[in-house]
Amino acid sequence: MKIEYAKTIQTLKSDANFTIYGVDLDNIVWHDDNPTNITKAQILAKQTELQNIEDAKPEVIKKASG
Repeated sequence: MKIEYAKTIQTLKSDANFTIYGVDLDNIVWHDDNPTNITKAQILAKQTELQNIEDAKPEVIKKASG
């Protein structure tokens, strides 16, 4: 399963209020003005971390959660 940007942002700040147009991090509209100043670099780093965790899961667990 590919970790989406929206899930990544929600992991960084669970109550973040935003819209991502397409799959482009340059097209994020922060409806809450991004009060914790989440950066593109933070999103990409966290997405890599979450993707590595997902990829390390055994295949049986991936199928059950996906």
